[in-house]
Amino acid sequence: MSVAPIVSNDRVRELIRQLDAAMTPPDDAGRARAVKVALENIFQGGTDFLPASHLVPNPDRYARRLVHRDPENRYTVIAMVWNTGQGTPLHDHAGIWCVECVYSGRIKVTSYSVQGGDPDRDLVQFRQETIVRGQLVRMSIKPTLGDVIDPGGKTSGDQS
Repeated sequence: MSVAPIVSNDRVRELIRQLDAAMTPPDDAGRARAVKVALENIFQGGTDFLPASHLVPNPDRYARRLVHRDPENRYTVIAMVWNTGQGTPLHDHAGIWCVECVYSGRIKVTSYSVQGGDPDRDLVQFRQETIVRGQLVRMSIKPTLGDVIDPGGKTSGDQS
């Protein structure tokens, strides 16, 4: 069961329908793969379905804007917007799976892993990539650490 999303238009309603269907696999890995497919399906039609108000950067730090919260608490859709020069500090996802994609602009993602038990000593960078509009950043199923920044001179909310 789903309720009306915060953002409501045909494309968002179709995204929510596909995300609801993606919740049927019994394990996190299966759900994450199904969400990835749903996002790829929606993004094939372009990235023009969020209102401009969801894409405005916050001058002080990156912004998080709710698009939809599943009433059964299975998933949340959030638009995160970085302004030029903004980033997120090194962080993990607290054991929660996620699938991320770039709606507009581009971001650089640096992923890290703890090789051992001490994050202060055993932190190892294992991947750095620049992701552009319409591409999926990653599926995080197991604990990793990542630092996200905007290297492109445009906000990640720019329509380019």
